Amino acid sequence: MKVFISQPMKGLTTEQIKENRDIVINKILSEHPDAIIIDSIIDISEPHSSVWYLGESLKILSDATVAYFMDGWENANGCCVEHEVCCRYNINILHD
Repeated sequence: MKVFISQPMKGLTTEQIKENRDIVINKILSEHPDAIIIDSIIDISEPHSSVWYLGESLKILSDATVAYFMDGWENANGCCVEHEVCCRYNINILHD
């Protein structure tokens, strides 16, 4: 199972994003030791529009068999779009 993690990022530092993500990765791997976690953190060193980042995220999501949505996903535009893509394209969904 290849797992994509969708997480709210607005207003968080890269360090906070990685810390939150590590907690979820440990949880996923404890429940599914055979899971492969897809690296979905996108380099933000060069500024792009939010839509550009979402496009990059969807490219990564396309390789997943499961998408894990962290708490607060429903309040983040990008996460909501990723969730809708999963629903429409039959990618399995797990919630925090």
